Amino acid sequence: MEASRRSVFQSASDAFRRLFLLAIPRLIIVIIITVIIIIIISIIIIIIIIIITSIIVFIFIFISISIFSISISISISISISISISISISIIKIS
Repeated sequence: MEASRRSVFQSASDAFRRLFLLAIPRLIIVIIITVIIIIIISIIIIIIIIIITSIIVFIFIFISISIFSISISISISISISISISISISIIKIS
């Protein structure tokens, strides 16, 4: 009876040991695959954020250049109109 009990415990221990030895490499593979997937997803998210930020910065740069060129053209037109009016008044005076 004692021997059968030992053999049951021994076979259970052997089965658990085999299961454990098979489970460890699988667990390591699952952890490595999970880490690789998380790294790939993080890289994709970072690339998407960089692209969106670049587009927003480009839009703001384009808007600021447009506003700057509009303000330059307005100031040029104002200075031309002032110089024309000064010329006309000088001509009238003379």
